[in-house]
Amino acid sequence: MFEMQSRGSLVPEIAADLKRDPRGIEPALVRYPLPWHHKERGPLYKALYSYEQALKKRGASREKGRLKNAFIRDFVEKGLKEGLTPELIAGRLHKLHPEYKTNYESIYDWIFEERPDLKQYLLRVGKSNQGKPGGRAYKQRQPAAPKKNIDSRPKVVNQRKRIGDKESDLIVSSKSEVCLLVMVDRRSRQVRLKKISNRLSETVKAALVAMLIVIPEEFRHTLTQDNGPEHALHAELETVVGMDVYFCHPYSAWERGTVENRNGLIRRWFPKGTDFDKILDTEIQRVEDKINSRPMVILNFLTPDEFHNEEEIKLLKKAA
Repeated sequence: MFEMQSRGSLVPEIAADLKRDPRGIEPALVRYPLPWHHKERGPLYKALYSYEQALKKRGASREKGRLKNAFIRDFVEKGLKEGLTPELIAGRLHKLHPEYKTNYESIYDWIFEERPDLKQYLLRVGKSNQGKPGGRAYKQRQPAAPKKNIDSRPKVVNQRKRIGDKESDLIVSSKSEVCLLVMVDRRSRQVRLKKISNRLSETVKAALVAMLIVIPEEFRHTLTQDNGPEHALHAELETVVGMDVYFCHPYSAWERGTVENRNGLIRRWFPKGTDFDKILDTEIQRVEDKINSRPMVILNFLTPDEFHNEEEIKLLKKAA
């Protein structure tokens, strides 16, 4: 096209020869207003230069943005320092500020290319499924007392369509008898934490009663636990709080996957070896609030507290 123009061809002639609409030829000819001739490259300089520039622009148009907006950068940095993942930050940004939008890939690119100092806030995900070589093999044991097996638990619990189905577990310390009781709602993922003095069944039962009895009766359905001896008083617990207590199969922690997942998050603040006897109740409450105010993908980027409150309001309006 530029070669034909350099020979004096008019726009209609160029369009006819190239079988193109004349209205598209003229803008293309004036897009790169540079000298046609070059002492070294000759009269085709403009054509070659124009082609190179077109390729460069086409490539640039496909490049992903790297958080060019200052508000987004500040939002991402704050979210990372609060312990959120790039995926949660991107979803939360669009939910709270619909006028802004980014994606977790751009956030990762920005961190690794421009802000490597923020790598320390990225969570390490995924663990090896391989057992330790030479690990001890434990024989499975049967529950010491009659218990409701998880196989008999209502199917609605697996569907996660209602709040009030709980899972509980203990996070213990090797340095003292004091441990952390964790209870999670399967639907909203809302967490409740309580420090207890020991793992005796009477202590655990009393702590669970204190945590559950304050919940409205219509939001108390089931509780799923492991087969530890600390849950020996499950029948008394059922009577006091009016909930059915179910037990997983021995050594089947994945059947309480919700609370196990939250345990992993709690360990960020209380790593293995933590002496809970030295942890103040105010610190435990701070961690509980932190987890419950952390948005989750499964909750459409709402926090557990926000989701739980919405579900309670819906149920109360329906019952009214």
